[in-house]
Amino acid sequence: RFLDLIDRSDYTFPRLFAQRAAASGNRPLFRVPGTTRTRTVTWHQAAGRVDLIARSLMAVTRDDGDRRIAILSRNRLEMALVDLACLTSGLENVMIPATASEADVLYILDHARVATVIVGGREELATLLAVRDRATALRRVVTLDPEAARPGVELLEALLGHAGEVTADELFKRRHRVRVDDVATVMYTSGTTGTPKGIVFSHRNIVYKRFARALALPEIGEDDVFVAYLPMFHTFGRFLEMMGCVFWGA
Repeated sequence: RFLDLIDRSDYTFPRLFAQRAAASGNRPLFRVPGTTRTRTVTWHQAAGRVDLIARSLMAVTRDDGDRRIAILSRNRLEMALVDLACLTSGLENVMIPATASEADVLYILDHARVATVIVGGREELATLLAVRDRATALRRVVTLDPEAARPGVELLEALLGHAGEVTADELFKRRHRVRVDDVATVMYTSGTTGTPKGIVFSHRNIVYKRFARALALPEIGEDDVFVAYLPMFHTFGRFLEMMGCVFWGA
């Protein structure tokens, strides 16, 4: 019954996120522990940042055709926001395990036709740069780490300078063109038993998983707190922990 309702209403992840953001306002979405204090990011702040990143990515990938955006990073706030920006704006993305070998990273980049890679810290960047010249579709590399900047690698904050090239209305229209059958993301296995395998998730898959999980765990609600300790390149870390925060408002 839930699947039928999702299909009939074209209830995509962009719609789910927009509804939760509108309803939650200044409630905390993420809390990021630090050495001296914990940083709190409200729904309003996160939604604004997600919109900015989405518009920037739309601007720089206009001419990329069917090539995808990849994320190669360990868990960090900016990684989650970039992922949400892609998922809420119809930008197909690829999650590459941060522990992948150079050979596996190169294979995934070519197999998934990746044009843009968002890289976390220095370790992941070093892995990527070792294979960059052999990746046939790769056009740009963006780092989330301000201290990892170097020639040919763009900082996230510099990328955000392109947001003005895409209007809020363009973003709104793109989100409303997304359908439940559309591909949302591709996640790759670790490659420990052979060549990494790509698993394709549609918006139907992602949204239905959230409702199915809610039925299985009815005691969880907006007053609960998720500890996101699994890597977001793992399905539980991404779909249960990170997206669980979004779905439940926890």
